Amino acid sequence: MPYLIFSKNCPDEVGGYLYRIAENELTLNNMNITLSDYKITEVSEENFNLIKFGLQVPIKFVNNSLTYKTLQPTFLKDDLEKYIICFRKNINAFLYNNKNHLLHDIWQNYDNQLEDLHKKIYLENLEIITFPLNTSLEKYFFDSGLPSLSTLQVP
Repeated sequence: MPYLIFSKNCPDEVGGYLYRIAENELTLNNMNITLSDYKITEVSEENFNLIKFGLQVPIKFVNNSLTYKTLQPTFLKDDLEKYIICFRKNINAFLYNNKNHLLHDIWQNYDNQLEDLHKKIYLENLEIITFPLNTSLEKYFFDSGLPSLSTLQVP
């Protein structure tokens, strides 16, 4: 079961309070956080994936029911490069500080995937991506049959 992890004392209007997402109990229990310090709620696989792919965000949480806002991400070449650089900084901080973490290899492989794409963008060696990219990077990877992870999943 997937989970959303919010700041513990977040108000009903949860926009901006989503801290992390976890695909299952294994990733939830390996998030490098004290779970009791956060408000954690189960969500459907569909809603989890829409959040993971950057296609929706939770905006309200009342009586254990979430309301979402739909997003329509678009990336120009420079925007995508900046996004990849920031994403890789988060991943590399995790990798550097967690060499023996259970999920280390997954994130190392994903960092390599991002680095490869970044090199192709920088060298303008892309035959597959047409700019503007009218979806999120995560959805692009998923649709291409590649592993897809969100910045919200970095432990």
